[in-house]
Amino acid sequence: MRVMLDTNVLLSALLFPNTKMNSIMNYIFTHHQLVLSSYVVDELKQVIKKKNFHQKKKPSTNYLC
Repeated sequence: MRVMLDTNVLLSALLFPNTKMNSIMNYIFTHHQLVLSSYVVDELKQVIKKKNFHQKKKPSTNYLC
C-alpha cells in the first residue's frame, strides 16, 4: 500500500522522535511504500531552511537513511 505523509507528520517524526513514532515510521518503511509529493518535499525544505527552526532544535536524521 502507498502511504503519503504530510509535512507536519514528517517534521514531528524528525523533531520529536520517540518509541511510538519510531515504530510507526518503521512499520511504514518495512510494510508499505512511502510516497511524497513534490509539494510536501519543497515545503519540508523551506521549513528546515528557516533560521528559527535551526536555532530551536536540530532535526533527527534517523529517517533520512
